[in-house]
Amino acid sequence: MCTKADKGNCLVILNKCDYITKVLDFISEPGFSILKHNPTTNFTRTVRNMVYNQRHNLSTFNINYKALLNMNPVCPLLYGLPKIHKPDIPIRPVVCFTDTPVSKITAWLNSILKQHITFARNFSIKNSLNLTSKISSITLPPSFSIVSFDVKNLFPSIPSNECIQLVSEHLSSTHLSDDQYTCIITLLKLCIHQNFFKFNNQCCTQIDGLQPFTPLGRNLHEQLRVETYCH
Repeated sequence: MCTKADKGNCLVILNKCDYITKVLDFISEPGFSILKHNPTTNFTRTVRNMVYNQRHNLSTFNINYKALLNMNPVCPLLYGLPKIHKPDIPIRPVVCFTDTPVSKITAWLNSILKQHITFARNFSIKNSLNLTSKISSITLPPSFSIVSFDVKNLFPSIPSNECIQLVSEHLSSTHLSDDQYTCIITLLKLCIHQNFFKFNNQCCTQIDGLQPFTPLGRNLHEQLRVETYCH
C-alpha cells in the first residue's frame, strides 16, 4: 500500500499487514477500549437533541441550529502516518473528522473560540527551519545546552476536563452573555465526547484525552500547553 509520511512530504510504500499491525499496536495501548457495537447512531441522536436544545442560544450567534447537523454522519476513521524518521517506523495516529456527527459543530466552535480567545503562538514553531531561524541569534553560556523532548501519544495524554476548564475561564472574561457561554461550553463538551473511531472495521473508544490531530484538538492542546508550561 502507499501512504503519506508523517514528515518530509514524501510517499511511503509498505506492506498493508505491517501498516495494520502498527495501528493496532497503537490502539492496544492503555487508554483505548474495543467496542462491541458502532456508537455512531446513538451518539448522533444525542448530538441532534443537544443542538436542538441550544437552538435559541445559537440564534444569538446568527446561526441556525440545522446548519450544525450532518444529515448522514459517519463514524470517525483512524489512520496512521508512518514516522520514517524514527526507529522501527511507528505511526502517527490521525482521526478523520470529516462528515462525523460533530464535524460541523467543531468547525463552528473553532471559529467562535478564535474570535473570543487569543490562542498563544509565541512558543510554537512550524518546523525545524523555523526553529533554526528563531535560535540563530541566541548565544548560550558554556554550561548551557539545548535539548528537545518527544511526547509519546501527545493528544491522548491531554486531559479533556482541563481543556474545558481552560476555555471556560477564558470565556468568562469576555462580553458573551450567560446563555452564549453555556451554549459554547455545552457544545465543546459534546465535541470532546465524540471519543470513538473505527479502524479496520473495528470500533474503539478513547478513555480520556483529545482525539489525535482533530481540528479542535490542535488549538486546545496548544493553549493548554502554553498556559501550563510557559507562564
